[in-house]
Amino acid sequence: MTEPVFRSRWLLCLLLTLLWSSGALARNITVESVASRIEDGQFIVDARLAVRLNANTSEALENGVTLEFELESRLLRPRRFWWDAQVTATKRRFLLSRHALADGYTLSEPDAEHQQTFKDVDAALAALGDVRHFIAGDAAGDKAVKKYRGRLRLRLDIEALPAPLRPIAYVSPGWRLSSGWYEWVFVP
Repeated sequence: MTEPVFRSRWLLCLLLTLLWSSGALARNITVESVASRIEDGQFIVDARLAVRLNANTSEALENGVTLEFELESRLLRPRRFWWDAQVTATKRRFLLSRHALADGYTLSEPDAEHQQTFKDVDAALAALGDVRHFIAGDAAGDKAVKKYRGRLRLRLDIEALPAPLRPIAYVSPGWRLSSGWYEWVFVP
């Protein structure tokens, strides 16, 4: 193979890799705002997230696959000469499913008996992204600290998908719905 042909193929592969990775990094979930406080010894978070489905997840939802989202929150105490100390770490799960008979969508929490029904998927996604008074852990055992760091992430749980979909979801970037870790600093 001649040198110019080799270079052009190498550049083409590099370009395709960059295009593929930039599509994989596109966020379908973005954190728009976060407010946190420590109230009665509990770490409480209020957040607003914009949640969008892509073609893969939207098609799966319309065909009866329940999408399970995991909201994770962490409270960290900054330390000067060591890694930050983790005060709390909490997870909360949400199930989004299509209800064919009612021609609507349900958003529920498996650990609670709370369930909401929506006529369209956009309203259900807006409700999923509206996090209010989320008790993200107990901070009462922590000594008085001048400032904390909070972390928040909402992501689609690939492990909760039906078994035939999991291998596809592992290798396809179109199934990786996540806000990534959003960090902020606050003073109680």
